[in-house]
Amino acid sequence: MRALKIDLSGYEGEQRKAMSTGLQLKSFSLGYVWSPGCLNIIHEYEPYLYFNDGGDGLINYGELGPSFKYSPCQEISPTDFLLLEPEQKDQEKTDYNNSTLETLSNFLNSLIPVTEEDSVFLELHGLDSRYTQGVLFGYTVIRDFMKYLSESRK
Repeated sequence: MRALKIDLSGYEGEQRKAMSTGLQLKSFSLGYVWSPGCLNIIHEYEPYLYFNDGGDGLINYGELGPSFKYSPCQEISPTDFLLLEPEQKDQEKTDYNNSTLETLSNFLNSLIPVTEEDSVFLELHGLDSRYTQGVLFGYTVIRDFMKYLSESRK
């Protein structure tokens, strides 16, 4: 696994959360984890993400720009990270291409209300639909990008 770092400091609030969520889901398909067996989406608002920083396949986060700048990890854009393919191990062939894109797309689709009825459902469960609609813009961008990737690989 490569040692990589991603700068999300250009995204604010819920857009950063949406981008981080998509990147974490992709990282899990590449074999990265927060800790052994931990595939939870966490630390979504952190401005800097590190993957395999210690050569152990773990994901880390940071809050300081200078630490990011001087980290020996290779910087990669969020878009390029989403395009990464899993490494082959011991000639074991894995097909994450379509299944990962489909899983991520299904997850993101499940987060985006598409009808007024969905907004009412969110309100009934204590979520402000105005806030949720703002949050979901970032998810929509990632979903559409992943759909584009999926279609372009056919």
